[in-house]
Amino acid sequence: MNRKSTVSMLVLVLLVSAVFPIFSEIVKTSKANPNSEMLNGIVAHSLTDSQAALLSNSNINCIRGDVSLYYNSDWVQHSFFEKAQKNNLTLVGTLGPITMNYKNFNLSSWNQTVNDVVHTYGSKVVAWEIWNEPTYNNSYLGYYQGTAQQYYDLLRSAYAIIKSQYPNATVLGLGGLPLYTSSEGPISGTTWVQYSLDFAQQVVALGGMNYCDAISLHFYPYGPYVPNTGLFCQQTMGAYQSLTGNKPVWITETCLEEYSPFWASSQQEQANFLSTSYNLFKNSEVKAYFWYELCDNYQKNLYNPTVSNFGLYDVNGNPKLALDTYLTVTGGLRSGTTTLSVAQSGTQDSAIVVSSGSSFDVDIRIDNATNVFGWGLILNWTPNVLRLVKVTEGSFLKQSGVETLFLYSFINNSLGTIPGGINCFLMDYVTASGSGTLVKLSFQALCTGNATISINPSESVLTSIPRADWASPIPFLVSNGKVTVLPTSDFNHDGKVDFTDITYFVDAYISYNHGKSFDTACDLNQDQKMDFSDVTLLVSAYIAYSQSLATQN
Repeated sequence: MNRKSTVSMLVLVLLVSAVFPIFSEIVKTSKANPNSEMLNGIVAHSLTDSQAALLSNSNINCIRGDVSLYYNSDWVQHSFFEKAQKNNLTLVGTLGPITMNYKNFNLSSWNQTVNDVVHTYGSKVVAWEIWNEPTYNNSYLGYYQGTAQQYYDLLRSAYAIIKSQYPNATVLGLGGLPLYTSSEGPISGTTWVQYSLDFAQQVVALGGMNYCDAISLHFYPYGPYVPNTGLFCQQTMGAYQSLTGNKPVWITETCLEEYSPFWASSQQEQANFLSTSYNLFKNSEVKAYFWYELCDNYQKNLYNPTVSNFGLYDVNGNPKLALDTYLTVTGGLRSGTTTLSVAQSGTQDSAIVVSSGSSFDVDIRIDNATNVFGWGLILNWTPNVLRLVKVTEGSFLKQSGVETLFLYSFINNSLGTIPGGINCFLMDYVTASGSGTLVKLSFQALCTGNATISINPSESVLTSIPRADWASPIPFLVSNGKVTVLPTSDFNHDGKVDFTDITYFVDAYISYNHGKSFDTACDLNQDQKMDFSDVTLLVSAYIAYSQSLATQN
């Protein structure tokens, strides 16, 4: 084999990779049932107006939360009931320690509190879950100290109170007992699942199934996927149903954490788990599926070296891959949702590929907008890879024919942001609708690597003018941009890194090694020679370009 063929084969071998979904076993465990109906929900500890509006425009339109009348609770502070009313969302309320404000209580005070919360919130609550994870001792409080009899007492009295006010409301028994665990339970030699099945059997023996319409269960894989977890989950669910006389099942919590101090999984793995677990339970004719949770809520600290991610949004309010996956498996957004997106100018491509040292423009686009009076964007970019050079107002608001006020403070390339954001308003009481460009950003690629250009959805705003004296927010969805900065491996400058560039490099490599000539353009690491390190850089550039094409498709 000649030298040129050897190098070409080496390049091709380095390009080969194989990726296997980590949750394939779960998918294999059930047969599709396309006619199965399932309530799609989300567990929330916080909820913004824009998130509520987005959910209302999707098929993820039920929120599960810990019901409370106390001002310090998530339920009250984030106005779950009011936002459900405004956005036509439904609620599932968990009655448990938070309902009792983590204070000691007896059965009488339990009954009074349940009566008050049902009277206050019952018009929007479609189901009431009695307690949360009752076999775990961190849920013990006041009257409830973990016995089946105590749980039965809470369930029976809550059922009577709820049905007296809202006969059609669903009461969920068992409080989210576990479907899977790999750890030992409170009794030596038993797992938490075995312990919880025994607890369920005791509740059933006391007559507990007479005081609930369905049972609620939780499914967490607790770490990287273990083969047959899905099968084990189905078997355990069958055991619970057998014990309870085939009561309908609601999955009121399930999630794969993106990161924890004990294991690591990527956003893609989290999204894969959402898709496969959703299909598993839908095909198993489960009545409801609730992802835990809407937003990440664990911050970096001494004991947790990084952010811990259960949510569909990260701690900064940015949507994660799992959000798009959940929207997709549940049928997507309804038509007309306003979106803000980052795309290479002149295209709608959010996957941007450029060469190191090059300049390129990015548009912040708006689509499906109605009656926009003004906007404010908080932007971030990767500062060690990209440098923002210029900010130019787009044409979207100008289509109204009215002058605009366009302003921003200064570009801070050290932090990769513009303090105070970019803001634009119409100078009369008119609005703009449709699609277009809000702002154009001109960047320079400083070095090779991966970068992001993102819109912070929790701090950015679109406004309309329902009345002339004030503006109201418009909900929107965000799609951020990903930039791949390649070494200057596009030797023919056609915007691609493809077979033509590989051929050019191979010729230059052979010529250099035969002592004929030295093409400095192919010295990718600029070390004044051509060797295997340059081959590696070429391969990396080729793979990155190929992956960007796959992402676009």
